[in-house]
Amino acid sequence: MYKIMYGYDKKTKYYTGEVRVQQDPSNPSIYLKPPFVTDIEPSFQEGKIPKFNGNGWDLVDDYYGKIVYDKETKESKTFLQHGELPDNLTDKEPLSDGFYVVFDEKLDDWKIDVNLYKNFKKSELTTAFRTQLSQGYVCPTSNIKMNATLEDIDKLQKGYDLEVKLGSSKMTIRDYNNDYHTLSLQDVETMLTELGQNYKNQLAKLWKLKDEVEVATSVEELDAISWDENE
Repeated sequence: MYKIMYGYDKKTKYYTGEVRVQQDPSNPSIYLKPPFVTDIEPSFQEGKIPKFNGNGWDLVDDYYGKIVYDKETKESKTFLQHGELPDNLTDKEPLSDGFYVVFDEKLDDWKIDVNLYKNFKKSELTTAFRTQLSQGYVCPTSNIKMNATLEDIDKLQKGYDLEVKLGSSKMTIRDYNNDYHTLSLQDVETMLTELGQNYKNQLAKLWKLKDEVEVATSVEELDAISWDENE
């Protein structure tokens, strides 16, 4: 004869299934109960798993088969163990994969860290500044579109200085589209002034926006700060 009892894991205490416990041949009133088995029957509920507490069963969340996320790396995976999640995992999906999104243990949820988000916004603005310069600039006086980065302006300046030393009256330049133009040195000087002023204007805009980022106190304020190419 045997009796149905209920097993649980030695370490986790989670329910492992029914166990057939045999009678003691020398004393049929006694059953030879192995370790980690109880005769207390657990109850069951969808999404839960019984966990033995020493005196009975608790129903705890069972995350088996669910998508979970690492609180540090945000990496997702399917949880293939029964029971509750370890401290480093959550079933709550991150707001984004940005480095400024962190898990707040007090909130038990993801949040945007304002200081980290500020660093992200500053980097984003710097990228936008460089992108705009890389798209060139149409010099108002000559109506010629030129490369507008500081490196490009410096190259044009060095070419201009060389022509001045050589006593030239004209200079051949290459524009943004790799077309060539022959201009007077005075026109090139004007172009350099306009390119330099454009660079200063864009740099001043970058500093202004970064100052706005620095004094912002909320995610909403930071979201409102962006680079406008038309300004």
